[in-house]
Amino acid sequence: MKTVFQAYWEPLRERDFRWVFLTRFLMQQGVATVTGFLEFWLGDMVILPNCWSPERSVAMLLLPMLFSAALFSVIGGFLSDRLGRRKPLVIGSAILMSICAVILAGLQGRYAFYAAMPVALTFGVGFGAYCAVDFALVMDVLPNDREKAKDLAVWHQALVLPQAIATPTGGVILDMFEKLRCDIGLGYIILFLVTSVYFVLSGIFVYNIKKAK
Repeated sequence: MKTVFQAYWEPLRERDFRWVFLTRFLMQQGVATVTGFLEFWLGDMVILPNCWSPERSVAMLLLPMLFSAALFSVIGGFLSDRLGRRKPLVIGSAILMSICAVILAGLQGRYAFYAAMPVALTFGVGFGAYCAVDFALVMDVLPNDREKAKDLAVWHQALVLPQAIATPTGGVILDMFEKLRCDIGLGYIILFLVTSVYFVLSGIFVYNIKKAK
């Protein structure tokens, strides 16, 4: 057990690796929060078209997001290599996702679903570009060339851990504020604003990475 712990802790002793880990963790925390509570938001706060269920509506929103994410992951990676820069693209992508989360916080009612469609498309742009360039970023700062697989496994926990943390954290926020003003969906407003903060911090902290441009 001690050996396993040391293997995980060793790359985190490197300053740049810690910042890359933290920025990816925060971004993934935001994504997990949005996707985890999107169905509940649609069911509680949005008048859905054509008698659609929240489950079907989530699928319809995820389609444009996944399409744009797939497209801009390629575009973002290409631009990063051509420009020789990682930070501006990662920061810009984080800010774009943050803006989308703020917009979601203000949407509700009859036309909210239709307004959410371009928001989902735009969110996918930021998500796809962030994922592609952030992976290049971590490859630039890996502390040990001979242990890349192990170090990437440690970094991968920044993708996995938010899946377990985001839902209970978001649930506490939602329940707490919905008790105050459920009529205006205060819980969802605060939840999406907190998500926006996750994205902003994931972009701001990229400035602390020294080895990458």
